[in-house]
Amino acid sequence: MTPAAAEAAVPAQPLIVVGALTRRRPDLFSRLLASLERMDIPQGVRVAFCFAENDAGLTIGGMVEDFAEKRGLPATAVLETRPGIPFGRNAVLDAALGQGADHLAFVDDDEEVATDWLVKLYDYHLETGADLTGGPDFPIEPTEPLTAAQRMCFNGLSARCQRMAESNQRLELQGHGHKAPTVVTSNWLAKLEFLRETGLRFDEGLGLSGGSDTAFFRALRQAGGQTAWTAEAKVYEHIPLSRLSAGYQFRRGRDQSISSFRIRYGDKRGPKLIAKSAFFVLAKTILGTLRLIAALFNGGSSYVLALRAFGFAYGRILALLGHHSRHYKTTHGG
Repeated sequence: MTPAAAEAAVPAQPLIVVGALTRRRPDLFSRLLASLERMDIPQGVRVAFCFAENDAGLTIGGMVEDFAEKRGLPATAVLETRPGIPFGRNAVLDAALGQGADHLAFVDDDEEVATDWLVKLYDYHLETGADLTGGPDFPIEPTEPLTAAQRMCFNGLSARCQRMAESNQRLELQGHGHKAPTVVTSNWLAKLEFLRETGLRFDEGLGLSGGSDTAFFRALRQAGGQTAWTAEAKVYEHIPLSRLSAGYQFRRGRDQSISSFRIRYGDKRGPKLIAKSAFFVLAKTILGTLRLIAALFNGGSSYVLALRAFGFAYGRILALLGHHSRHYKTTHGG
């Protein structure tokens, strides 16, 4: 066998594309790129990067070129002019599929990844044989001085993220059963073979509402996909001051509630759903009140949960009335 033939006979190493979507947040995006420069690469794989900009024009091209030169790995920037997160995510997905990638990883543009993030995520992904694997994300405290109200919000977000991570870890150790940790694109690794077979994509009908990654997770599970979650693969999220307010946290819960309702029920209505929703609104209102009272004694750790509960109650009412969420029309942290 000739050397060329021998080289051709060696299987190519699996290709992982690491992707992110950004819009008008160059400072946060540059911090993400800096963390990806420091990121370890799993053994026995090739890695490339793809970043989508969701705007009228491409402004991140130079940043991505500089990143590729520093990192010494391929990196591309693609433009998606249709406004909405699912359009941008599908642009990255299409680029990865076009490169013949074996796996696609997603993070958000306001995050920094731990140095061993991809190694831990990919190792657990292979160990479990999952089609979609995720991990936790934790907030990074702003460098600016915080008011008392902002401190309450930050403490509440930190406590909420920690509780979610602990709950997801318990579910993973229990073997899921009928419930599995939800995997979202803040920390996400998918097997593209499964996506090629099923044709799964992010639901572009959700537009600016948010929730397309949750809808993707549910669709993958319904299609027979296996999911996994590991506490070892960590990412860290920068929290803009504009999100550390009672109003934003209430609106976040409201819009999540609307999106969740539309993903689950679409345009369905009827006496049974209305009755179920009435109980939901009452339960969330009572829960929010109890959590708000508790926040006075626990340093604010239940404050965000209270605001989100009130938002969920109000969002369910709006969803029943036919409202749509446009949560991501406003960019925070730009």
